[in-house]
Amino acid sequence: MGRVAQGKTLVNLSLPNGIRDKIDVRAKPLRLTRATYALMIIERWDAENCPAVSEPDRLMQISQRQLKK
Repeated sequence: MGRVAQGKTLVNLSLPNGIRDKIDVRAKPLRLTRATYALMIIERWDAENCPAVSEPDRLMQISQRQLKK
């Protein structure tokens, strides 16, 4: 097994087949691996300041901001 680059963490996850297929359709013409395209999605989320992905996540973020005040 290869080494994980310094400053990075290996993450393993299971995707529903439908999401996997959507990633594959987008990654293939760009000559990217499934993992590379998935990383690009996460990097985009991070670049957008990690917007909430669910209502409980949004409420937790609001709560955390209020605690910092």
